[in-house]
Amino acid sequence: MPEFNPGSDNVKSYFERFENFVALNEVPEAKKLRLFLNVVGSTVYEELQKILVPDSPTDKTFAEIQKALEHPFSPEYSVIAERCKFKKRGQQEAECVKDFMTELKQLARNCEFKAFLNDALRDRLIAGLRDQETQRILSATDDLNFEKA
Repeated sequence: MPEFNPGSDNVKSYFERFENFVALNEVPEAKKLRLFLNVVGSTVYEELQKILVPDSPTDKTFAEIQKALEHPFSPEYSVIAERCKFKKRGQQEAECVKDFMTELKQLARNCEFKAFLNDALRDRLIAGLRDQETQRILSATDDLNFEKA
């Protein structure tokens, strides 16, 4: 398991990957915290020590450590700004539809669409397609969802 790089890694994704690593290696719950503290890297460990003063990271539970790290290492974003980026995104020249769909999913992550996510993705996909004939056909299709489109 590589260490967490605050400059390039997403903290939530890192925790998901760590949980997968723990499951794949059948790490007992009792050893999970100590393993995490050893793989996270010295920069993050030192930051964790500062956050938890006067306590030590080893005095906390894994859930407490996770909560302590999520705030300082999660980028702050505005839902409105994220939705604007999402709504402005169109299919780029020479970009295949599959790559465009993947990019839309990525942009939607911080938009907090919740139950409206599938509709928002479908609508942005259709509106953002470069091929107007495909747009016309998809727009006229009943019961269309993002994956079917």
